[in-house]
Amino acid sequence: MKMVFRWNGMLDPLKPELIRRIPCMYGIAASLNQIETGELWPENDIKQLRKTIESAGLTFEVVSLLPIHEDILPRQGKWRERTDNYKENIARCASEGVKCICYGFSRDCRVDLNKPKTTDLWDCIGGFIDEIIPVAAKHGIKMAMDVSTEPLASCFISDEDEIDRYLSFSKEREHGLALCSGLEMPVRNNYRKMVRKYGAMGRVHFADLRNVKILEDVFFVESEFLSQCVPLGMAHILKAFHDADFNGYVCPGNGYVTEDAVVPAHAFRDVALGATYLSGIWESLEAFGY
Repeated sequence: MKMVFRWNGMLDPLKPELIRRIPCMYGIAASLNQIETGELWPENDIKQLRKTIESAGLTFEVVSLLPIHEDILPRQGKWRERTDNYKENIARCASEGVKCICYGFSRDCRVDLNKPKTTDLWDCIGGFIDEIIPVAAKHGIKMAMDVSTEPLASCFISDEDEIDRYLSFSKEREHGLALCSGLEMPVRNNYRKMVRKYGAMGRVHFADLRNVKILEDVFFVESEFLSQCVPLGMAHILKAFHDADFNGYVCPGNGYVTEDAVVPAHAFRDVALGATYLSGIWESLEAFGY
């Protein structure tokens, strides 16, 4: 398990040097958010991002998000150019040492699928996978599609049947998942079950581990990791990853909001504590072979 910190890039006021102070931190997951979706990522920008991160003693092996332009799935507008750019961006990231790229399909993309031959979203996703996975496999990049168990999540694919269908598009190990822990609601799949199932297949490349507590109905906030705070069972979740011989990347949430929090997103103190807590559990699992 490799612990990474989600960072907003060169414009983020939080510097990698501070992130490096977290003892268990292996690297940083970042993206070129300033580049318009669908455009080529400048090679110099990727190189500079890597150098900035590595100069702080951390690795840049994970792209936190390589967004999919809205033209690509329905094959409209400049979809061919956008798709070629996406594949080239995969190659460019690989040349700078990136080993895992996270991405996702939004539920909103259903709206744009109006052409007669592209009205089935699954056919469109399958076509996209056929384009990108050979490139990823060639360059040794693991593509991690975002899957969340949280209600109201924006990702299109979220339950076991949909994940199975998605993974059926390619047998390559590079074709995998980024599993985000959230609420284990009755209408959702058990997160630990998904970890064991897809982890055993070698298809889980990235894990966004966060604990949440319910406020009202389906409203929730990110919470501390300790089970005494919210009984999501983070220790049991890590045990599931350990049982699956997981050797991918883990991001310890975005930080929960406390009464004295100034910046809600990416609250450094909370992420640092969460990372240390998760690493302690993992170290025990490794040491005692549980």
